[in-house]
Amino acid sequence: MFLGWKSRERRLPHVEISSVEHELPSVAAELVDAMDLDTVRAVLLEIDERYRLPLTLYYLEEHSYEEIAELLQIPMGTVMSRLSRAKALMRESLAARSMGEQRKIVPLDQPSNLKKSLYE
Repeated sequence: MFLGWKSRERRLPHVEISSVEHELPSVAAELVDAMDLDTVRAVLLEIDERYRLPLTLYYLEEHSYEEIAELLQIPMGTVMSRLSRAKALMRESLAARSMGEQRKIVPLDQPSNLKKSLYE
């Protein structure tokens, strides 16, 4: 039990909120209160797998950046980049849903004619 606690403490160190305030999402508390699990799950499943997987491993399975890099066999910088992009996609889609506007997340590598048809 003690070793598990120490391992978690090492992977997820305590940080004062004031030192990381600038990293917190810009989602209003009212929005978070109004969200339900199904909405968040649906938005998560809309995100491209290359972004969804690191996000799931970090937040839901509590793996460290190093562990994720090893599991996915990608550099740690790529893990950090994908986590950042995934959080931005989640914020954008959740904000859009909260305003009643459902947006479809289009993968970055879609052919341009498909993108064009989605916006017409």
